[in-house]
Amino acid sequence: MAFTQLLMIFLGGGLGATARFSLSTFVNSKTANPDSINFPWGIFACNLIGCLLIGSSYGWLKSHHPEWIHPLFVTGLFGGFTTFSSFTLDTQILLQNQAYLSAGLYSIGTLLLGLLLCVIGYQVTSQF
Repeated sequence: MAFTQLLMIFLGGGLGATARFSLSTFVNSKTANPDSINFPWGIFACNLIGCLLIGSSYGWLKSHHPEWIHPLFVTGLFGGFTTFSSFTLDTQILLQNQAYLSAGLYSIGTLLLGLLLCVIGYQVTSQF
């Protein structure tokens, strides 16, 4: 792998992870309920937004990009913005707290809505 590609992944990943932290912290601060187990709205929002953005950028970049842009956006920025590990940890915490319905809705919602948004983003932008 070329140094330029690694640099683009590094830069995009740092920006994506910072954006994920900022957005999830903001969303969680607006949705927190001190009287109950909180649904992980922050990571849920990041993963769904990220699925739409990664599908959209992949569809558009597939035919409209210099070589270095794909690693910057798809692998770096949107790969760093979304997070499977936080998703699975949030699910495990919900299960540990016996919030089975929330765990199920979170898991199924993330997977199905994420896939749907990725497909929609790709279909819309790959036409251009």
